[in-house]
Amino acid sequence: MKLIKADFCPADFRWKDKEADNPFPPAVAEIKGKAYRLSGFGRDAEQFFHAGALSLNEAFNLSLSIHGEPDLIDTGRMIILAESFGGSKEVKALSSRVKGAKNAESLKTLCRAPEAFLEYIRSKEPSMKTVGMYASLPESHRQFLHSYACSQPSVSAFRNAAETLTDYADREIDPSDMSLVKKLETERISRRTDFGAEFRELASELCAGVSSVSGFETPEITVSFTASSAEEYMEKCEKLFENRVKVFGLFRFLKENDIY
Repeated sequence: MKLIKADFCPADFRWKDKEADNPFPPAVAEIKGKAYRLSGFGRDAEQFFHAGALSLNEAFNLSLSIHGEPDLIDTGRMIILAESFGGSKEVKALSSRVKGAKNAESLKTLCRAPEAFLEYIRSKEPSMKTVGMYASLPESHRQFLHSYACSQPSVSAFRNAAETLTDYADREIDPSDMSLVKKLETERISRRTDFGAEFRELASELCAGVSSVSGFETPEITVSFTASSAEEYMEKCEKLFENRVKVFGLFRFLKENDIY
């Protein structure tokens, strides 16, 4: 880069919300035929460090070298910025940090949250999975989490709240009810207790051990038994075969509980 004197107002190439104090003149570059400021946002300046004409990839790399590693919110803004230039898939700085279109959309949704909530996210640094749950919720449920975050819950407490709200995503709620999570958790525990009891009853009819390795995230179940002799093995296989029709009731029960 070279230092130049210029009297112009380049557009902002900005994904960093809060820029660290920097005594140096702003950096500028030409991206797709237009001048953009990469640092020193909002400052009047007569001198600039000029980086010349850069590709979109080069512009992001230079911006990252100036501002450092992005957090989740910064990354979402990087995606939005890249899309304003025609797309983000070709930007290596993003493809190496964001895996999949769903995660990209979740980060963009996060960026639209109120600033107080974003400050909480910055301070607690929840996982991408938690951000994904937040982003998938209806607006009323996200509003509740915005208010809930004002109490500065731990990362695990916030994740639990997001998980609980996800289980009740189709429920109409009052976002201002701060006792909501406790109410829904009580209901969820009761529902899971009833679910577990009925599942065990249906599974017992198969005459084998039945479990869900995924914790019922998917309908896949594991059917197992132990045998200490060939005769016992054959006997248990015969019982499984005799009760094979009953497995339809088990999978029907899972589907009725939205596990399919």
